[in-house]
Amino acid sequence: MYGSEGEWTYVLENDHAATWATGFRRVPSMRPGPGEEILCASRNLYSPPAAILHVEGDEVIRRAEFGTTTGHESALDAALTAAGAVYPSVPDATADEVTAYYEQHGARLPTLVFTALGAYTGLSIDQDAAQAGNLPAVHLLTP
Repeated sequence: MYGSEGEWTYVLENDHAATWATGFRRVPSMRPGPGEEILCASRNLYSPPAAILHVEGDEVIRRAEFGTTTGHESALDAALTAAGAVYPSVPDATADEVTAYYEQHGARLPTLVFTALGAYTGLSIDQDAAQAGNLPAVHLLTP
């Protein structure tokens, strides 16, 4: 399913793997162009870990696993931190503290990440409409 809001166009896929994230390396036409911002989040349920790929318009693809930042100190990283989507990590905390934090808060992580992405992009996708299949859709057939 897809839609647009403001300057953003979004695509929602339900097979748990983001097509752009898996295809841009092999398909030259999928590579980001100058001035093009791309934000791709995938839970990667079939091939963990869940990750965010972000291109800020400079054609550089930055990656963050859910629970971390891209390390680029960008506005996206700030949004992830503000939403509580950045978890403590070793060496900032002990391995036991990291494990305990993840066990307590891990189930909320996808929600926190998508909240941060919404804050960063200004997108507000109606979750009920998406789950009910009430957004425009395109079915791509594979040869």
